[in-house]
Amino acid sequence: MKAREDEDAAVRLSFIWACENIGTNAPELFCEKLDIFYEMISDSNEKVRMEVPEMFRVIGKRKPHYVEPYLDKLEWIGENDEHPVVRIHSKGAVRITKNALEES
Repeated sequence: MKAREDEDAAVRLSFIWACENIGTNAPELFCEKLDIFYEMISDSNEKVRMEVPEMFRVIGKRKPHYVEPYLDKLEWIGENDEHPVVRIHSKGAVRITKNALEES
């Protein structure tokens, strides 16, 4: 978890990718840590910012009730962020989470 604060953006990006991969099979490890990923949406590195919303998609698909408190924020980001990929990934996280909530 300390890798999220590394000064090297490549390390922070690798942290996100690793968390996504782990979260696919063990989402419960991240359910109580979603604030960390929400903060990272404001990362100084564009690639990190583009990838972070995917963490909400991964968790939202498997444990949607944990992502539910972030839906309004993710919807806002999906409509207003300056970067088109951040917007697209945020909208995807919202869509996947809402679908999972409807199914549960």
